[in-house]
Amino acid sequence: MPPAPAWWRPLTVVEDKALEFARETNFREAAATLEAVGGLRAAPALQRLAAITFKPEAVVGRRIPTALAFMSRHGFRPIAFRRVRLHRYRARELWRFQWNVATLDRLAVADLLMPACDSLWVAFWDETAPLEIPGTVRFRSLKGPAYPSVRKEGQLRYELGGTNRMMTFIHAADEPVDIVRELGVLFDPEERPALARELVTAEGADVTEALRKHLSSLHDDVPGEELDIDAVMGRFDSVLAEHLSRSPSSSLSAVRRAVNRAREGATLDWAGLVRDLDGTEIRLPLWDRIQIGAQYIRHDEENTVCTIDEDGRSGWLSGRGTILPLDEPGPVHVREASDRPVEIVGVTVVDVAGGRLLPDMTLRLSDGRLTPADRGAAPSFPVIDGSGRYLCPGLHDGHVHYHDDDGALYLANGVTCVRNMWGNEEHLALAAGKDTGLPGPRLFTTSPVIDGPADSQASTWPGVVVCRSYEEGAKAATELADEGYPMLKVYGNLDRETLAGICAVAEARGLQVVGHCPGALTFEEAAGLGMACIEHLENVETGHLLPEYARALRSLGGRARQLGPAYTAVEALRIRTAGIDWAAMERMADVLAATGVAICPTLSVYRMMFQEPEVALRDPALEHLAPERVRHWHPRQDFRTRDLAPVWPDIVALSRQRLDNYLEIVALLHARGVRIIAGTDAPNPFLVPGFSLHRELSLLVQAGLAPTEALRCATTVPAEVFGPAGRREGPGAGGDFLLLDANPLESLRTLRQPLGVVTKGVYRSRSALTALLDGSRRDLTGAHR
Repeated sequence: MPPAPAWWRPLTVVEDKALEFARETNFREAAATLEAVGGLRAAPALQRLAAITFKPEAVVGRRIPTALAFMSRHGFRPIAFRRVRLHRYRARELWRFQWNVATLDRLAVADLLMPACDSLWVAFWDETAPLEIPGTVRFRSLKGPAYPSVRKEGQLRYELGGTNRMMTFIHAADEPVDIVRELGVLFDPEERPALARELVTAEGADVTEALRKHLSSLHDDVPGEELDIDAVMGRFDSVLAEHLSRSPSSSLSAVRRAVNRAREGATLDWAGLVRDLDGTEIRLPLWDRIQIGAQYIRHDEENTVCTIDEDGRSGWLSGRGTILPLDEPGPVHVREASDRPVEIVGVTVVDVAGGRLLPDMTLRLSDGRLTPADRGAAPSFPVIDGSGRYLCPGLHDGHVHYHDDDGALYLANGVTCVRNMWGNEEHLALAAGKDTGLPGPRLFTTSPVIDGPADSQASTWPGVVVCRSYEEGAKAATELADEGYPMLKVYGNLDRETLAGICAVAEARGLQVVGHCPGALTFEEAAGLGMACIEHLENVETGHLLPEYARALRSLGGRARQLGPAYTAVEALRIRTAGIDWAAMERMADVLAATGVAICPTLSVYRMMFQEPEVALRDPALEHLAPERVRHWHPRQDFRTRDLAPVWPDIVALSRQRLDNYLEIVALLHARGVRIIAGTDAPNPFLVPGFSLHRELSLLVQAGLAPTEALRCATTVPAEVFGPAGRREGPGAGGDFLLLDANPLESLRTLRQPLGVVTKGVYRSRSALTALLDGSRRDLTGAHR
């Protein structure tokens, strides 16, 4: 019988790394310490961490405060820190599996840089909830590359600056398993147990204030330095000129020639420069020597690869890794489902819009309204103890296709309101308050889809209203408005004139136009015609590709018959993924912000629908759905994807790249002031109603939104965009709320298992919500006997 895998094996998806680390002394010692201290909790806790070593250049260059602010904005909370000196042998151990490609000049400059002063090692807790990928992997996407020329705005290394690939200010663990190894390399055996204990019990820790004080002390101990290669070279030129004027020598002339050639792009012979300088009276300051070497040497030997050449990021993003659950708190039994009056006493109310807490409030739920109650009076109603708990607005899924039997899944996940994106008469009745006898969220709905004519998947759906002109679009919009739909949903085959007719009627009737951006239009053009919310991000590349890629996409139509539909789809996705013009995207974001249009990106669709089915089927939430429903989600069964079966691995790989692009686009839109709506498109393949909204919030945080900002996308922003239909109202008015065991402004994870849910004037405790889920599972079991 084969031995059980080591406890740390879920911390990496890189086979070479697992093999190398398992036989490496530093790693084995640290792994034993973590296992002894943390037991079964060690692995899931480490998956939630990111670890940064702020190198000497970050200390003397005073870059650490900027980095800490960046981490806070992106949902990382410091939980432990230590000073560490990267002496020669420690540095070589830390980068053992990468520095096998380093030139001797690079090693020599590193021997000056790494021990120049103390470094600062900081561990951070990733507040993303639910956790989709390890904290190390999420930060890997945020930190930016070592090469300055390819860094992008919004990445940490872009903010920190720097002009070469050696003085990058930070080193970060790529995977959770790297944190284990760093514990062994950077810290002596007597230090490890205490630090290991801090890491595995870090969930509620916050050392922000202690870290700030320690950083101030570190800056007092280590003088600052000017890190400016132009200033360094200016000083060097002056010193050289002065010495050459006083006492010319062949060594000085050789130094000048070498430096001038390096400025022109030649590789600097570091060993030769040092030898020539040693033959003169010039003694450059340490940090000037470091900066010259780091800027101009050749860093890597040619035709070599690192011993471990994979960082693991693509493996985690493709679903090869497994996120382990932390210990879940037990349910709090306060009341079963009840529409009778109750009081919630001593609760902290979360003001999501203002990002603040209102502590120690007592609220009364009566007649469908939650209002402040008199704390001094004896309670006249059953009481829920809210002390140590938080009352937060209920969650809003801004893009679903609603089925009655999904209602329990939404409520159990804290989703108290949904926007149905393909309406019919039954949805209109539900929106008006029809009681089906089944529990579920509040609902508002769009009209049936209005689309243009095309031989495409859009027209294969039943109930599509097909329009071919301004007049037909206006007529359809008028008829749907007369039927009572507050929103008109448009689709991808409409032309400009037809969309203009729809939008004109909507404006006159006080309705909103929402839906897909037509494929023939840019996002800016659709927003300019009057769309209130654009759903999804496909076609966002239209008008925003680099010229050569735009030409390639146009010419693809002429090759489609030769390639066939599957390979044409792959090539189109490849072009759209590789050819984004980011300057054009920035201009688009500014235009969209000016028009006031909202974007519902549905990132979880691109994360879940386009993956290998064996990976998708690992999701434990699928147990709440009928097996037959899940079977139809297989790419070979879904009519939208079955023709792509021969190229599905290519589609999956390119879709991962597309999702990376979409995360950057969402970050850009948010930064420029475009309102983002959290929506999932459930129940599209592998998007389980209710559960999928937590994945969407996690992806928004992965895109760069702070947890509070992501929470607003599922609470206050829908109220702003959609008006009364999507409104979330605070205490003192009607509304839907969640009772939580932690502050959601700090950790979105607490939203996944609310202690109680208030919706439609009914309070349901955690036990009542659990009973809803258990009931749905029993129904599935009974239906399939």
